[in-house]
Amino acid sequence: MPNGTCRGRILSGFVIDLGKARKRLRARELGEALVPPVTRALALADEFQAALEAESVNQSQLARRYGLSRQRVSQLLNLHRPHPRIQEFLRALQDVGPR
Repeated sequence: MPNGTCRGRILSGFVIDLGKARKRLRARELGEALVPPVTRALALADEFQAALEAESVNQSQLARRYGLSRQRVSQLLNLHRPHPRIQEFLRALQDVGPR
């Protein structure tokens, strides 16, 4: 339309999902520490290693049990390769701020 006029209705809409932001803020309000992904992955690797040692399961069975691929289980178990001091440091990480 000329001169920037519009005769019809123009509806535009968008959705902003603030759920993640609310969860982060709520966790901080409640005093919960946000754990970095590498720390969670290392904890899961510890759990896998304990299951492999205690039970008669293999990596494929762990993958099915946890809904992961066999390759991902192998990647997580490889987190035990670094020096124990590095593993200690990763386990001690807490309260990650925004990226």
